[in-house]
This record gives sequence, C-alpha cells and structure tokens, in this order.
Amino acid sequence: MQNGRNSMNKEDQIRDLIIQTSLSLFNKQGYNQTSIQDIMTATALRY
Repeated sequence: MQNGRNSMNKEDQIRDLIIQTSLSLFNKQGYNQTSIQDIMTATALRY
C-alpha cells in the first residue's frame, strides 16, 4: 500500500499539480476567466 506524497507516480504528481494550480487560478481570476492556456503556462507543462 502506498501512502504519502513521495510515493505518487509521475502521472499522479502531474495531475495533482494541474488541480492545485487550477484551483489557485480559479480563486484569483475566476472560473470563467481562466483558460487552459493559463493553466498550462502556470504549470510550465507543454502539449
């Protein structure tokens, strides 16, 4: 059984980063004013 943040696999870590970053941006800018590009820029992820 895995527990703790360090035991998360890479996909889970990226998912957590996206969620936490999104929540922060939604709080600052509002849901309707936050774009996917805003989230991608803030997380430094590329597609």
